Amino acid sequence: MPTGFLPQEDQGLMYAQVLLPPGSTLESTRQVLGRISEHLLAEEKDAIESVMAIAGFSFASRGQNTGVAFVRLKPWDEREGDRLAAREVAARATRAFSTIKEANVFVFTPPAVTELGNANGFELQLQDRGGQGHDALMAARNQLLGLAQKDPRLAKVRPAGLEDTPQFKIDVDQERAAALGIPLADVKGYSSARIRLRRRTSTGSRSSRSPSRSSMRSITKAPIVMPTPR
Repeated sequence: MPTGFLPQEDQGLMYAQVLLPPGSTLESTRQVLGRISEHLLAEEKDAIESVMAIAGFSFASRGQNTGVAFVRLKPWDEREGDRLAAREVAARATRAFSTIKEANVFVFTPPAVTELGNANGFELQLQDRGGQGHDALMAARNQLLGLAQKDPRLAKVRPAGLEDTPQFKIDVDQERAAALGIPLADVKGYSSARIRLRRRTSTGSRSSRSPSRSSMRSITKAPIVMPTPR
């Protein structure tokens, strides 16, 4: 008997989800998707009819380091034998794409009932009920993923969403700061405080936000309190 809630069915579709390291460029994502498309159309030509790859979007999230390929299989009467079944093609593709070092590639088939999601299996969510903070929650998630990946009963274990990615780069003119008598540590502390303040106020209503705090550009415009001369 199948161990899932519903038996797997060959829907004539597969998905290949791609995730590159944080900070990867959109061009790098496109290159990986190109390799995936070429492999599927060449090595699995007996089973696959077409591949449409999209960079910057996936079922997990949106970002330049993620992408997805929609794989349409040939009609069932043209895919005789278990070797050309969707689950077998997906399994071979997963093994082949495991050699791609610059990205994690997950190949999966849709569930028997479309409304149950995009893939077979189940999804688990963690909640920080103790208020330990984001870093502690990510550490717990990674620990759970590590344990799940060691379980022989589970396959294709992956996180939902994207890893934390830097959104901005701040360049500090150290020579000018020194000429103005502003310690570099104060500049860094001020910038961090402004960013944290923006994150806290971004959850409020639009009318409650001050224009000077609603944009990251405001970091470079707000005044800095000069140190008192001794």
